[in-house]
Amino acid sequence: MVLWLFDRNGQAQLFLYDDGRFISRDGRNLGWLFGTVVTNLGGVQVGWFENGVLYDRDGAVLAFSQNASGSFSRPSLGGTPSFSLPSNPGKPNLKSTISSGRSSNWSHRSLWSVFG
Repeated sequence: MVLWLFDRNGQAQLFLYDDGRFISRDGRNLGWLFGTVVTNLGGVQVGWFENGVLYDRDGAVLAFSQNASGSFSRPSLGGTPSFSLPSNPGKPNLKSTISSGRSSNWSHRSLWSVFG
């Protein structure tokens, strides 16, 4: 299963693969999903994924799926590209987690800076 996530411009930028990996549209492993906690490849929390919305560490919206719920401004969606599936780097141990509220505001951070 592939769940595409769209940025503030409605462009498909990354997807969540069925093994819990976040993968960029150009086929790079970015991070992991542990329940609702999103980490980088090293297991450090970078945000949350809830109800189809990817939030940064401050609770601001980074990306969303086509069927996401929540109140944030949604652009018109572009198509989804073909993709390549990189090898699985192995899921790291989850480091400590943080908690934060969620916002309907778009993050000032880029997806790429969040995942490192």
